[in-house]
Amino acid sequence: MSITATGTVDRIEWSMGAGDTVTCKGAGTAFTRAMAAGKSLKDMPSSPTCGYKYTKSSRCEKSGSYNITATACWTVHWTGGGMQGDIPLDFSRSIPLQVTDLRPVLVDPDGGSEKPSTPPRTCSN
Repeated sequence: MSITATGTVDRIEWSMGAGDTVTCKGAGTAFTRAMAAGKSLKDMPSSPTCGYKYTKSSRCEKSGSYNITATACWTVHWTGGGMQGDIPLDFSRSIPLQVTDLRPVLVDPDGGSEKPSTPPRTCSN
């Protein structure tokens, strides 16, 4: 008897660690460095299939990072012995992700010691 099984990623469910979830159809589009070459963060293109942009840094989180979980939801279609069927499979993986924000620092070209016009950001709950 011969059995053939073919697996397909139906979707990936992302828990972004900041309370948001994103569901992407299929496996998504892999990021490459060429997508970011020569671009600032504000000029980065959105994913052509699915994406997410954080609106605040993770420095105020207890661990200093967001706990990101990706769950890949597969369907395995099998045939064999005159029968066939589908088996749903889910695989999850979590990692911590530090999201930082970069703030410009204005420097007096004449060497003055004026204090910054905006105070540093603080964490508030």
